[in-house]
Amino acid sequence: ISGRTNALLRGQFVHRLFEILPDLPPAQRNAAASRIADIMGLGRASFSEAEIADLFEQVEQVMALPELAVLFADDALAEANISGLVGGVTVQGQIDRMAITSDKIIIADFKTGMPPDNLSDIPPAYLRQMTLYGALAEQIYPGREVECLLIWTQIIKAAEVPKSARNQMLENLAKEHRQAT
Repeated sequence: ISGRTNALLRGQFVHRLFEILPDLPPAQRNAAASRIADIMGLGRASFSEAEIADLFEQVEQVMALPELAVLFADDALAEANISGLVGGVTVQGQIDRMAITSDKIIIADFKTGMPPDNLSDIPPAYLRQMTLYGALAEQIYPGREVECLLIWTQIIKAAEVPKSARNQMLENLAKEHRQAT
C-alpha cells in the first residue's frame, strides 16, 4: 500500500476514534478501537498492532488534554455538517468536533500529518478551511466568539487559528471572488 493510502487510512481511523470514543466509558475504548481497526481493515493494510495502539494512544492523550475537555463533553458535536455562503463562496464541510456554549463556539479539526515546525505557520489550505468554517459559525451563532483550533495528533497539541489570520484570509478570499466575477 502506498504511503499516501496509508496516510489516508491513518487519518480516517483517527477521525473515527475521535467520533466514537468520547461517547464510551474509558474501559471500553481500547476494545472499540480494535474493532474499528478490524472493520477498517488496518491490519490487512499493513498496519502493525503497535502502530494501531500508538494511534489509539494519541487519540486518548488528545482527549485527556484539559483545555480540550469541552470538545469531548456529552453535548459536543462530532462530524458536524456545515454549509452556507461566505463572501459569495459556497462552503460545504464537516467539522470534526464542535462545542457550543452560551458565549462561545469552538471548532476543532484534527490533523494526523506532521505539523509545521512552528505551529503558528498554518498551512494555507488549513487556514482557508478554518476561516470558512469560522465565518459560517459566526453567521449561525451571531454575537458569540468563535475559536478555531487545529489539533495535531502526532504531537498532542492544539494550535489556535488566530482571528487576525482568519480575517486576513477572508479579505483575500473576497478579493479572489471579486476578480473571478
